[in-house]
Amino acid sequence: MAGRLTLISISKETGLWSLLRALIEFASPEDKFLRIPKSRMLGLLKWLGKCVEWANTANEDVNIWSDSESSLQALKSFNVKSKITQEAQMTLLENARIRLGWVKAHTGIKGNEIADTLAKEATTDGIPASLPFPKSFLKKQLLQLSLSRWQAERDNGETGRSVYSIIPKISNKQLHWSRECIQFVTGHGPFPSYLKRFGLHSPDYCGCGEIGNPLHYATRCPLTLSYHHKEPSPQFIVHWWKSALSRKLSRRNIDNLITFLATNEDLIKSQNTTPSHTPA
Repeated sequence: MAGRLTLISISKETGLWSLLRALIEFASPEDKFLRIPKSRMLGLLKWLGKCVEWANTANEDVNIWSDSESSLQALKSFNVKSKITQEAQMTLLENARIRLGWVKAHTGIKGNEIADTLAKEATTDGIPASLPFPKSFLKKQLLQLSLSRWQAERDNGETGRSVYSIIPKISNKQLHWSRECIQFVTGHGPFPSYLKRFGLHSPDYCGCGEIGNPLHYATRCPLTLSYHHKEPSPQFIVHWWKSALSRKLSRRNIDNLITFLATNEDLIKSQNTTPSHTPA
């Protein structure tokens, strides 16, 4: 066939465009093809305007072939939030001379292969382009910035150290901790060591005479023997906490322990202002 075929390609890495030729000239109806392999929606929109201009000037139809099936499917969708896609849809609706089609990638189509080569060249030799970012990108950046600032505050903070030793890194991943597990790990629950801070219990000792904190009730207190975990060595305290809160069965046992302490608060409270014996 006579005529010159203009091939346009967009690089996935940089969004830069390469043109094989500057003009679109066709000598026969069979040559009216503008191939846009591996294009994204922004690239499609960018060149739709050029196709419309040429089609109206030459009074000819233009077929745009792309191997980006996702972009073509997006143009068919009625539920589209992307402004770029919406603009492309409006351009196609207003210009019946422009038609889209899909071609399979990497099947030996000469125009497709040349466009791929141009796309690779654009990643190193292309001119930098300013492209708008989607809202999803902005949300991701804001989330990362928020997590980074939050992490810095936690690293330099003085409160919440019990939780920090167990979970030092900030994450938006859900831990699935129950209310009782949160009380247990923070120490903000039915424990004399916590109640004393608010004047709800005069000493911070358990009824057995030792300091009434979460670890005491979970490992040593004779009043909560049914809910005991194995007492850890001092050098493995942090590992013990992580292990106890990571296993479903352990968390369930902690839930039952906290429920027991809340229900039998008078039983675990020490009636003396001093311990009955020196803690080991």
